[in-house]
Amino acid sequence: MASGKHSVSHNLDPFDLSVNFNQDENFEGFTAVWLDDNIVKDADYYNSTIISLRRVISYVKIFADPDNCIDYISSIENEKVFIVLSGSLGEVVIPLTYELPQIEFI
Repeated sequence: MASGKHSVSHNLDPFDLSVNFNQDENFEGFTAVWLDDNIVKDADYYNSTIISLRRVISYVKIFADPDNCIDYISSIENEKVFIVLSGSLGEVVIPLTYELPQIEFI
């Protein structure tokens, strides 16, 4: 997974939950936003992904609707956002959020 300002990951394996970050980085001021229109909250995949994300970022916000997700990201003022996108939603969300100053990782 790529990291850095406005990075885009091209990981095609939805079950690969590996995240490689510099251990010296502080992610305390981050919010992870996960957008997946096929999310199933009781699935093992959902649970393992949440656990993996919370190892890096303690606050994870989940959306199934792109408009609600974009509205939420736009409303954030004092935190940086780490976006996890599933499937073709990236084609919708990235062009609308890429330039937002809150976005740190995609």
